[in-house]
Amino acid sequence: MLHLLLLFLKKPKPLNAMTNFDKLKFKNIVKYVFKGGKKMLFNENNNNGIANEVKFANIFDKKLVKDLDIAYQELLYNIFNDLKEDDYIECWKSKYKEKADIKIRINGNIKGISIKMGEKNSVHQEHVNSFSNYLLNIGLSKELIDKLRAYIFGFINGVQIDAQTYKKRRYNDIVALEKAFCDYYTRTNLIIRFLFKGKETQFYDADALIHGTPTNFIWATKSEILKYLVDYPLKIIGCVKVGPLFIQCRNRNLQKNINTMYTEEYIQVKWYTMKKDLYLISKERQKKSELLQNVSTNDKKV
Repeated sequence: MLHLLLLFLKKPKPLNAMTNFDKLKFKNIVKYVFKGGKKMLFNENNNNGIANEVKFANIFDKKLVKDLDIAYQELLYNIFNDLKEDDYIECWKSKYKEKADIKIRINGNIKGISIKMGEKNSVHQEHVNSFSNYLLNIGLSKELIDKLRAYIFGFINGVQIDAQTYKKRRYNDIVALEKAFCDYYTRTNLIIRFLFKGKETQFYDADALIHGTPTNFIWATKSEILKYLVDYPLKIIGCVKVGPLFIQCRNRNLQKNINTMYTEEYIQVKWYTMKKDLYLISKERQKKSELLQNVSTNDKKV
């Protein structure tokens, strides 16, 4: 966590210019870095979510493909090549913070699965500095990146305001960002980063996404989701988003709560309609499957 201290010191203030909150923030960062402070930046892992991931891993682990329920078999056949019903499965919960919550190994090949549950799903969190660097690397202008950073922190003329007020006062800046994220190359790269690849430090990509619990879930592969989101209708509505993926501040911390003082430095990406969108993807998959079956049946008749 030494990077937290470096981030704070990047633009140091003289002691006589520091507010009481600045001093408290600095003191807590030092405590966290050097004295083993126990508070997390924010709780990224919901306990119920972790337990859910473990349950999914246990369902796959140490089974043959044919021993699984049909829904699980269908998922495996869609992400593994040359799969056979007698193939042995190994599965485990990821030890790292990466997009693949569980890993599945069959015949030496490993695939990662991202697992979500509940509503208003958060799919990505990242420090605004690393995200800014990434946007610069994929070709966004410094002017646009400055607009995004201003939106995340919510400052106008040195005063920090709430998100809705900021959108009203800087509507043109929000629309400029939204239009920039409509670019095919940009939105494709952002979708991959937000959902499948994550930051540069993460090890395994996600090859599919599951939403739900082991007894009631829906899924889609990386290629299915990517096609659906890249082709998502481009509507300018005055929000910073990529298709249905909304980019916002993790917590603007307007009340200067010391327990959430770091969260305003992080972006959060929310996929509010994930369950509905995965359902539409699965319906399209089902239609294609039925069409292929009908073609096969007709060919046999001929």
